[in-house]
Amino acid sequence: MFLLLLACTATKNPPDTQLTDTVGDPELEDLAPVLQPILDARGVPALAGARFDSGGLTALGAVGLRQAGGSDPALASDPFHLGSDTKAMTGTLAALLIEEGELGFDTTLEQIWPEAHEGWHGVTLLELLQHRSGATDNLPTTHGDLWAGLWARPDDPQAARVWFAEAFLATAPTFDRGEFHYANAGYILAGAMLEARTGEAWEAMMRERLFTPLGMDGCGFGAPLDPAPWGHQRVEGQYVPVDPASTGSDNPPGLGPAGTVHCPLAGWSAFGAWVLRGARGEDDRLSADTWSTLLTPEGTYAAGWGVADRPWASGTAYGHAGSNTMWYALIWLGPEADVGYLAATNAGSPGAELATNDVVSALIEE
Repeated sequence: MFLLLLACTATKNPPDTQLTDTVGDPELEDLAPVLQPILDARGVPALAGARFDSGGLTALGAVGLRQAGGSDPALASDPFHLGSDTKAMTGTLAALLIEEGELGFDTTLEQIWPEAHEGWHGVTLLELLQHRSGATDNLPTTHGDLWAGLWARPDDPQAARVWFAEAFLATAPTFDRGEFHYANAGYILAGAMLEARTGEAWEAMMRERLFTPLGMDGCGFGAPLDPAPWGHQRVEGQYVPVDPASTGSDNPPGLGPAGTVHCPLAGWSAFGAWVLRGARGEDDRLSADTWSTLLTPEGTYAAGWGVADRPWASGTAYGHAGSNTMWYALIWLGPEADVGYLAATNAGSPGAELATNDVVSALIEE
């Protein structure tokens, strides 16, 4: 997550509202009755939730407002920004390319960038995906010039990542290789590795290999454009809508592999259902060995997933949260129980984190 400074005009907090979207599919449970009390308690502008299994979506709903102070209701079909929940998608994209023969989990940085500082030699793609490369965990603070450089290159994200990789790898790692340090920079580098080996932009590969074949309808990059919810900042106790057409509505596009995907929850659930199938040995797009590498943690973090044992999961659970400070999204998967949960809101405050946790807890208890 990164701090984005925006100049906005404050609006009042959203009032308690019964504005909800009718899911419209009689086979799906409408989660509005579950979501509404949580929205009222936490005060976020809008709140969405979903439950799914390896076969697909089983429950969906949304409540609240697209913009604080506005009148347009949030819809169950609306997209939400996923932030760092993008990382699991980048990990699976890497796995698909590995099985296509483009590179390996053991491909090293110096194989792509021979002029990299010697401190980066030997660092593998898998170590980048597991946050064990030695990369810094706060680019705006530690590499302000590179952060500014990403912002200065918004129109060609692939070129921005090439520039970033060459500049970032010219200096020594911040941490020792093998230590866990959550690092968005590592995922930018991972995306650039995939691009270097294929010649394709990460965004194009995501569409061609994930969004389209998995049926992730409505998924894209950056803040979702109207008609859709707007992200919000918390300013002097009020939620302030952030125009998605403004420069500061998301992190720079070059950061994409680390966290710029947006999706409707139905589209996001299609990705989650695929991962459930992979973890359960029911997928034929990736081999069992590749799924095992993706989902086996070094410590408590796999390739885009936090990993822990949870009773509701009947064993191992995979989870991740994401926020660009204006949205908050949460995913949990329980492969052995064949269940997954999603929650998202168009705010990034502490109340937003609590609201998404509340949603998942309520769905587990149903």
